[in-house]
Amino acid sequence: GHPEAAASEALDAARGHPGLADSWLRDDGMTLRSQVGTDLDQLLAARIGATELAQRWSADEHTALRLRHAADLALARAGSGLTDPDRLNKLAAWFDAANRTRDLLRTTVRGDLAIVELLLAWGKAGVPSKGSKT
Repeated sequence: GHPEAAASEALDAARGHPGLADSWLRDDGMTLRSQVGTDLDQLLAARIGATELAQRWSADEHTALRLRHAADLALARAGSGLTDPDRLNKLAAWFDAANRTRDLLRTTVRGDLAIVELLLAWGKAGVPSKGSKT
């Protein structure tokens, strides 16, 4: 019941899980994923600060999904650079930090503060922006 291109993109994003892909298409999860990518690019370009972005990301019930999309986008964008050991180590450390941050969201820790730390590490992870060829 979805356009083929959108369904294919969602299925790739959901790593082949058709139920999750359908849910993201019905509930604007793919729109959120696109916004996360734009936000991370703006963070790298210093058009938005980590604190402001963390407050926005933690302001509603979609915080954990934003972090999941951020981690997935980091993997997708870094795909061609995974042969560089230094870049691979930085990406692995950032991915682990994203998972720890998602876990922290289930505690009494302020989510926006945990997300700030993660976003500050984004540039150091060596993940290229969407338009980058590296």
